Amino acid sequence: MAPTSAGEVLKFLCVCVLATRYEFGSRADLWATTARRKYMLAPAFGERTGMSRRRFDALWSCLTFSLQVDDANDSEASRWQLVTDCVTSINAHRASRVTPSDLLCVEESTCKW
Repeated sequence: MAPTSAGEVLKFLCVCVLATRYEFGSRADLWATTARRKYMLAPAFGERTGMSRRRFDALWSCLTFSLQVDDANDSEASRWQLVTDCVTSINAHRASRVTPSDLLCVEESTCKW
C-alpha cells in the first residue's frame, strides 16, 4: 500500500464524518454516481472528496484504536472500549487548542442531532 500522509488521514476522517450525513445500505453506496431517489443528488464521494473507494477501504482496513481486553460481560462500556482512547485523545487535543468565546456559536444547522 502507498504511504499515507497526514493530509490523507485528515481527509479519511472527514469522509467518515461526511458519511454520517447519508443513509446507505453499504459503504459502497457512498461512491455511487447515480442517485437512489429522484430529487436527491448522488453521494459520489469519489468526485466530491477526491478519495477513491479503493483507497478508503484500504485505510479503513488498517484502522484500529486499541487492544480490547477480553471481558466475559458484554456491557455498554466494554463495547465502546476500542474507541475510548481515540475520543479521549481528540477531546484532550481540542481542550488544549480551542478556547470558546462569546463569538463562537454552534447552531442546529451546523451539527447533527
